[in-house]
Amino acid sequence: MRLAVGLDHVLQESGYPHSDSTWPDTQKSVARNLGTLPPADIARVAYGNAARLFGHPLPSRAWLRMEEI
Repeated sequence: MRLAVGLDHVLQESGYPHSDSTWPDTQKSVARNLGTLPPADIARVAYGNAARLFGHPLPSRAWLRMEEI
């Protein structure tokens, strides 16, 4: 479906704190559902598209990778 709608229109949803959400296994769910995509596409779906849609600034790439700045 991502090719039909375009990857820029796909968002990851966890539903937290609902009882039917992927929490506390959200990271495993993301890896299972998106793990075969290139890292840049995973980043777009996992947080980049939502940040753009809602106008939320992202932290530095170093922080996102948990690297020292």
